[in-house]
Amino acid sequence: MPHTNYQLSGEEMERFRRQGYLGPYVLCSPDEMRGMQPAIERVLETDAPDHGVREHNRHLDCPLIHELATHPAVVKRMAALYAPDLLLWRTNFFVKEPGAKEIPWHQDFLSFARR
Repeated sequence: MPHTNYQLSGEEMERFRRQGYLGPYVLCSPDEMRGMQPAIERVLETDAPDHGVREHNRHLDCPLIHELATHPAVVKRMAALYAPDLLLWRTNFFVKEPGAKEIPWHQDFLSFARR
């Protein structure tokens, strides 16, 4: 993965304030993702040990999920928008089973502090 400072431009920050989202950004290459896929699928085959739900908060029991959620490509961009004192509150997988209804891109909630 090439090193970058993951800084957001002023234009990106303004676009986020107007639209409520940014991206897409590349976190890892398709080959890297294919390499992680079996491990992620194994995680999702079992319920979480502390709360019994397979899709929620797997960063608490799976180092790979924690590493993805706290990758500098994610954290540094979030810190540029919100402030550096971030807290990883939740991770969530949207598991789409074969034949399930399509869920189009959408925004669930928009909340941010204007600087």
